[in-house]
Amino acid sequence: VAFTWRRKRFRVHRADGPERIHGEWWRRDAEMLAVRDYFQVEDEDGRRFWLFRRGDGVDAETGDLSWFLHGIF
Repeated sequence: VAFTWRRKRFRVHRADGPERIHGEWWRRDAEMLAVRDYFQVEDEDGRRFWLFRRGDGVDAETGDLSWFLHGIF
């Protein structure tokens, strides 16, 4: 398993997750269905990243399954 960020490929050595976050129900109806699954990922060199995927992987209304880098530890 690997991911690409800024045209550089990172091979995943270790991962923890998902931690599921739901949308803010008080904003709008579509937001209530939104889901993000967060993962803490470590590459082969020990660098740690915080990634998330939009959607729950089952229902298309929860997100399009795009992946994003949320932060670097």
